[in-house]
Amino acid sequence: MLGDSFLKQRLIQKKSKRTSGLIIGLILFANFIYPVQSECSMIQEDWLKTVVLIEQEAKNEKGQSQIIPIGTGFLLRSERGFYYVVTCKHVVRKKGRLNKEGLFYRLNTRSFIDDPFHRRSINALLEELEVDYFLHPDDRVDIAVFPIKVDVRKDDIKFATFSIFEELENIYPGEDVFFIGYPIGTVLSERNQPVVRNGIISRKNEDFRFLIEGASFPGNSGSPVITKSLPYTYNREKKLFNLKEVKQARFIGIIYQQIRYRESAISPQTGNVRVIFEENTGLSKVIPSNFIKDILESEPVKAYEKREAGKRLKH
Repeated sequence: MLGDSFLKQRLIQKKSKRTSGLIIGLILFANFIYPVQSECSMIQEDWLKTVVLIEQEAKNEKGQSQIIPIGTGFLLRSERGFYYVVTCKHVVRKKGRLNKEGLFYRLNTRSFIDDPFHRRSINALLEELEVDYFLHPDDRVDIAVFPIKVDVRKDDIKFATFSIFEELENIYPGEDVFFIGYPIGTVLSERNQPVVRNGIISRKNEDFRFLIEGASFPGNSGSPVITKSLPYTYNREKKLFNLKEVKQARFIGIIYQQIRYRESAISPQTGNVRVIFEENTGLSKVIPSNFIKDILESEPVKAYEKREAGKRLKH
């Protein structure tokens, strides 16, 4: 009788293990087919505070001066404790040259009523710091960086660090991402409120850049692209899931261009192009984060930080 009872218990345990394995498998399968919104996959509010609006002073049709949005900046803190805005070269250029006047960055303050945001002149700041834009030396890499001053008591912002950068070899097609920015037409006058859009990594190019399926628009240049958190990790070499470890969100690069589809309407009489139709394909080009790290670890940036550190010691 004791033997029968033991055998029954063993059978129950085996069935229980098989059932547990089946349930875990179904959960993972369902999460891939129908992604479940969990606390891990939600976007943390701090990410929204890592972007600033970049603006340009321009003349309207009546010749009056006005401030218009032109791009997005991503906030970073270097390992030596200095603060920077990362954006695209073409955002801070005008007619092929670096823009030396009429550029601003706008950020939120901790005061929601009296002074909800600050607009600061980039050009005046660069003159004060006696420095210029830090540009990636490769013309194909559309990244520009400039230093900023921060008032931690008043500015309602957050800074990313190298610790949340993802390496290019760890980026794979099919991964879920989101990006944050200020597409033109969505900017509010009273306070910065960036727009978040979802996407997936579509392709890794041989020329180091990669594509995401996520429609970007003018104003999104400089938008950070971030992988989504997951309630598990996956070892690609061993092809194993780890349900006890959470995959954290990681910064993988910035958007620098949308991909457009063009189609020409040709006249049957003359054979000439009469009209060109242009549409957003929903694909965006991204420059990986390691190129930003190249700039912040370059000799010009190190020289600037060494000089500024010396000034701080004197004061």
